[in-house]
Amino acid sequence: MAFGMFSAQHSPVAIDFGSSSVKLLQIGMGDRPSLLAAAEIPVPDSIRGDADRLMSYYTEWLPKLLRDGKFKGKRAVLGVPSTQTYIGHMQITEAPGVSRDDLVKGQLQTQMGVSPQGVVVRSIDVCPVNRSGQSSQEMICLAIKRETVMKYVELLRKCKLEVAGVHTEVLAMVRAFDHLNRRESDVNVTTLYIDLGWSGTRVAITHGKE
Repeated sequence: MAFGMFSAQHSPVAIDFGSSSVKLLQIGMGDRPSLLAAAEIPVPDSIRGDADRLMSYYTEWLPKLLRDGKFKGKRAVLGVPSTQTYIGHMQITEAPGVSRDDLVKGQLQTQMGVSPQGVVVRSIDVCPVNRSGQSSQEMICLAIKRETVMKYVELLRKCKLEVAGVHTEVLAMVRAFDHLNRRESDVNVTTLYIDLGWSGTRVAITHGKE
C-alpha cells in the first residue's frame, strides 16, 4: 500500500506560450538535467491575434498534451509571450522610504498605460551611474500586466495545474543555462544569448548567471 507522504516529488512542467506554438517540457532533478517529457502544438494563424480564442484553444488542448506526453505532477512554470511583456533599461534615483520596485512602477505608469497596482514588476540591478553629480542606479526592468498574469493562472487552474512561477521569455532563456555557469570563476565569463523566435528576436548578455 502506497502512502502520499512517500510519493516522488516531480519537477514542474515548463510551458512556453510562444507566438507560433505552445511548448511543454519536463526535466529531471539533479546536477545533470535529463529529459522526462516534451510536447508541442502549433497555434493556428486564424486565432493568433485573438486573445479570447487563444485562451479557449489552450484550455482545450493543454490537458491533452499533458496526458499524451505523460507529464507528471501538478506544478507548472510558464513563460509569458514577449508581446505581452515590457523589458527596458531605466535609471532610478533613490527616494527615502520608497522601494525600487515602486519607483519603477511609477515610471511604467506612463509607458504602459496601467496603474502601479495593475502591473507585476521585476527589476535587476546593472550598475551605479553618476551624471552631473547626481547618483542613480541603472536597472533592467521587466513588467507584465497583472491582468495578463491572472489569465494564465486561471487557465492552468482549469488544466488542474498549480502555478509555481511566471517568467518573461528572456529570463527563462537565461535561466535554462544556469547549470553551465556553476563555478565561481564563471562570474567573469560574458555570454550573449540569442533567441530567434517566430515573432521577434530576444537578446540577453550575462556575466555568469547574472
